[in-house]
Amino acid sequence: MKKVGFTLVEMLLVVAIIGILIGILLPTVVGVTQESKEKKARGDIRTLISAIEQYYIKHNVYPSNTVGSQANDTGDPATDFLEGLLLGEDPRLVNEVPSDPFEKRADAQGRPYKYKYSVHNFDGSGQTGRPTYVIWSVGPKGAVGASVTVGDDTIEWKGLGTATTPEEAGIIYYTNARAQTVTP
Repeated sequence: MKKVGFTLVEMLLVVAIIGILIGILLPTVVGVTQESKEKKARGDIRTLISAIEQYYIKHNVYPSNTVGSQANDTGDPATDFLEGLLLGEDPRLVNEVPSDPFEKRADAQGRPYKYKYSVHNFDGSGQTGRPTYVIWSVGPKGAVGASVTVGDDTIEWKGLGTATTPEEAGIIYYTNARAQTVTP
């Protein structure tokens, strides 16, 4: 009478092959997920830039850091502008406010992209400098401690750790500033 079943060696061999396949495929799947998040962030930022520029054309000023919805006020002017700006316009500048795919809250809902705007008096005469803005995602390295100071045609990044550029810190961003600096 012949026994039906698998030997221990056969079972271990199958488990080893499955382990090897998982080891080969998992980094690929994770890399594709990361790449798709980066593409989403870049596309969202392009959409937001378009909305910000449309706002500028309509109002002859870029949206301030304080435009926002009181109902969804996060207390952070760098994020609160989005709902008030984009959903409060008639017609709407976008249909929905995109969430930063790299910044999740504890309730698993995404937080909006960050935005800062400034126009400064550059010579004390009351004449204003060039309006400057930056919109950014914390990026794949999760630079959640990053902050930015917006000046007259310049931006200064802070909280990037040992990174010497926002790109090195993994931040995905757009700015119309002509100069950037990084301060540790």
